[in-house]
Amino acid sequence: MRILGLHTRWPVLPGLARLRDEALEGAAEMARATELPMVVLGDLNVTPDSPAFDRLLREGGLRDALAGRDWRPTWMHRFWPLALRIDHVLVSPGTCVEQVALGPPVGSDHPQGRLDVALEPDGAPSFELDGLRTARPRLQLIVSLLERPSPL
Repeated sequence: MRILGLHTRWPVLPGLARLRDEALEGAAEMARATELPMVVLGDLNVTPDSPAFDRLLREGGLRDALAGRDWRPTWMHRFWPLALRIDHVLVSPGTCVEQVALGPPVGSDHPQGRLDVALEPDGAPSFELDGLRTARPRLQLIVSLLERPSPL
């Protein structure tokens, strides 16, 4: 599995928005080029209804692991007038999202994220190894976007 943690530029000026979009294009190219299952996650500084986000999903062959769930802002979540979902977890085909959760912020104004995924070998929910039925490989990622160095 390939995992890309990404923190793009804050698009408050046209030049910064262009840099953010270039980073998202690079992530889409990487996702499209790899033969491994892929997870792209982090502070992408883009909302789910943005054309740049749609391009990332479409051109990278990715899907939003938080799509269809309750709306949960990931930035300014304590101040609803400005609350936005700009942190994302995206996965490629062949990656089964078993659970995705947002927890409390840890040293940041962004929440901690937890992702439980299982790989689907050839699209099958499980596979055989030496004649024995084996559960698909599983992986748990816990991610915190820190504003300052962690004491850990």
